[in-house]
Amino acid sequence: MGEVDVSATPPRRLAELSRYGIDGKASLLKRHGDSRRLAMLLATAVYLTSRAVDDALDLLEVLIATKLLARAERETAKEKLKILPRVERASAKLAAAFQIVFDSTTEQVDTYTGEISPPEVETLEAMWERIEQVVPRHELAAAIAALFELTPPLDSDADEAWRTQLVTRFSTVRPFLKLLVTVVDLDATPEGRPVLKGSVAAVDGAMMDTVIDNLLAETSIRYGGYGGIAHHLVSDTYVGLFSRFIPCGVWEAVHLIDALLSNESEVKPEAVHADTQGQFFPVFGLAHLLGIDLLPRIRNFQDLTFHRPDPRARYRHIDALFSADPRTCIDWQLIENGWKDLIQVGLSVRGKALCPPSPSCGA
Repeated sequence: MGEVDVSATPPRRLAELSRYGIDGKASLLKRHGDSRRLAMLLATAVYLTSRAVDDALDLLEVLIATKLLARAERETAKEKLKILPRVERASAKLAAAFQIVFDSTTEQVDTYTGEISPPEVETLEAMWERIEQVVPRHELAAAIAALFELTPPLDSDADEAWRTQLVTRFSTVRPFLKLLVTVVDLDATPEGRPVLKGSVAAVDGAMMDTVIDNLLAETSIRYGGYGGIAHHLVSDTYVGLFSRFIPCGVWEAVHLIDALLSNESEVKPEAVHADTQGQFFPVFGLAHLLGIDLLPRIRNFQDLTFHRPDPRARYRHIDALFSADPRTCIDWQLIENGWKDLIQVGLSVRGKALCPPSPSCGA
């Protein structure tokens, strides 16, 4: 069915034909002509194929949830229960030893009289004598080694053991995945296809500390501290497209266009989101000439002036947003007079014969 193109047929029409083909009686279907019956057969086959794909994906979801994720969680819980007695014994010995350390090396305060007594021991040897009366030194060393062996490092997260088990269970779904991508034509809907192509991106900068002897480093008033800005262009598929290091004092919008043009990947964003550092009149105009939809977050939106296309233009619901001064209307003649120059600048920037001020500009 992948060789038959039914994209020109409205989905509703296909649904009606398939419904009639599935629910209709054979005696009623015979009354139609060959072309009608062929259309119903095709629509029914397309519908059943999509249903089979949906069922396969549902089965994959159940398989992953029950055989992969749930099994990994159960195995992780079993492993934790298996080592729990050893962890408890080692923790108890370590806690008893450190309780003696705290009790014998800190000042004691009488809660009734408020009298402060000096520490019970004054030397390290005396403290060890007290500890070994409760936990011998070799047992304490073994307890510490056991805790290092049985417990995760401090910088690990709680799901590390679960992910380790997950990898060991991947063979459960491996054959199904290989067959799935061979049989099922995985594709996006028309609405979701631009997202998969990475046609939307975001640009932003983050303050990073650097050494003082650096040509780009300076004191940042906005972020506070000394360093530079790591300026990143990231697609909506969480793929880094371009990055560079820029000074703290520069307005980030001047690097936005250059970051887009310096992106050498196959992902070419058509819409770019940015924070307030992305709003800049020249960059708005240049982005429009290059076919880029620039969508920054605009600060103090309520204080901006909207320009009327004509002094006589009036709007029923949003007229209050526009300036009443006719001098703020768009000067179309000025744009027309400078249009050739604007196009020339846009082509020069696109061809990198001219580019915004940035470290990568070699023109």
